[in-house]
Amino acid sequence: AWGNYGAPSMASNHTQWLLTEIFSDHDWVKAYVAKNQALITESFALVVQTLRKYQVDYARAAGSLFIWFNLEHLLQEPTEAAELQLWQRIYDETGILLTSPVGQGSLRRGWYRMVYSCVPYADLTVAMARLETFLQGEA
Repeated sequence: AWGNYGAPSMASNHTQWLLTEIFSDHDWVKAYVAKNQALITESFALVVQTLRKYQVDYARAAGSLFIWFNLEHLLQEPTEAAELQLWQRIYDETGILLTSPVGQGSLRRGWYRMVYSCVPYADLTVAMARLETFLQGEA
């Protein structure tokens, strides 16, 4: 894979050496992967708990770094413009930046993607509380 990557995008020699050293420590890698799997699972569970509480449909996933969920019932009309309007409103009112549904390939309107894997759990807890407040206002 690295051979096809291209010289302008290559990692520096120091970075390559450092990664080789890190990945050569198999015990560390094993522990790192296990810890990250546990953290991602915990984050996923928090997001799903919030969505279930408000009966928001979501796509079941295993081993994912994000979740797809359906806010079709909050759209004023089934259009791309309405999706973007809701996306912007959620951001403006909660500070939660979802992935815009436009261009994501969903066959139905109203499906949004939330990436939870790169957010510290404490921050995700705040985000879910804000999403709850938003969803409560829509009920």
